[in-house]
Amino acid sequence: DHRAAGSVFPGPTAARPEALFAKDETARRLPGDLDGGSHEREGYLVQRSSGTGGGVTSGWRRPLCSGLGLHSARKARGRKARGPMPHGRACPSSHRAGKESPASHGKQIGVRMVADRSEVVGCRAASRLAYNRCMTTSVLLVRHGQTYGNVEQTFCGHTDTELTPLGVAQARALGRRLKGQKIHAAYASDLSRARLTAQYALDESSPLSVQLDPDLREMHYGEWEGLRGADLRTSHKEMMREFFLCRAPAPGGESVAEIRERTAASVRRIAAAHVGQTVLVVSHGNAIAAMLAEMLHMPIESSWSFAVENTSLTRLQISQSGRLTLLGFNDASHIHGLAEAAG
Repeated sequence: DHRAAGSVFPGPTAARPEALFAKDETARRLPGDLDGGSHEREGYLVQRSSGTGGGVTSGWRRPLCSGLGLHSARKARGRKARGPMPHGRACPSSHRAGKESPASHGKQIGVRMVADRSEVVGCRAASRLAYNRCMTTSVLLVRHGQTYGNVEQTFCGHTDTELTPLGVAQARALGRRLKGQKIHAAYASDLSRARLTAQYALDESSPLSVQLDPDLREMHYGEWEGLRGADLRTSHKEMMREFFLCRAPAPGGESVAEIRERTAASVRRIAAAHVGQTVLVVSHGNAIAAMLAEMLHMPIESSWSFAVENTSLTRLQISQSGRLTLLGFNDASHIHGLAEAAG
């Protein structure tokens, strides 16, 4: 398409011919044409107020050649000036004849160029998107890189465990993925695996320092901290079943409801502090799953419905009211092939 994005001009130039528009232009969607068609004719919808009775009339002006395609201008010259009244009412007969009624003499209150419905809707959608970006926070949510605890399949929770060499490579690959992305602030769990993942990523893409938030920590597994999942499935089979069904916490550990509330509150605080900005947040697998379940208002029993890969990127948009829009989930394309390369 030769038209620029958001342009409402049918001609080949995207420049806005300011001379064709009234000073107090109103940009609103216009009703359909008189013939009941699904399209809107090219031209200018002119609205005038009487200045006394408060009434509003409207009619069409033919487009000028300046800034418009010649075909559009010639086609406009060959037909009578007519068009829709506000709210779909027909124009008075004087308007259909190209005349103005007495009530139309007064202050001109709006002129709007109309090309076709799809372009008008596209223009409005672009404006709405720009407004949303200003009034929301973009969150780049990341799980930490691979750890020795991941390799051994232990319940680490609040227990610290180091990144493996592959985990470090994953974090650096994430940083290269984010190079060119404007990031205004970076947050991470205070556990070393999350903090170092954030730092390695920023070393590749941004000079920001990492702000630590303990509320971004992984779930606390109580008596299961540091134990292997395979051993627990043998010794505590029924308890493990209840845990993964979200019916009971690990002995002495954190409940699903508690981690959901804790992590969601942390992300909402971060979003509220950075409206209109983009923030990197590095956390943990079950913490991210619980956070998303809470912010998407999913039932407790569905909290473990998400599988989150190491250093995968999940994109969120959070409004000022705390409403979450999930724009992308578990994107790990930047680490594909790293494990094979590491041997």
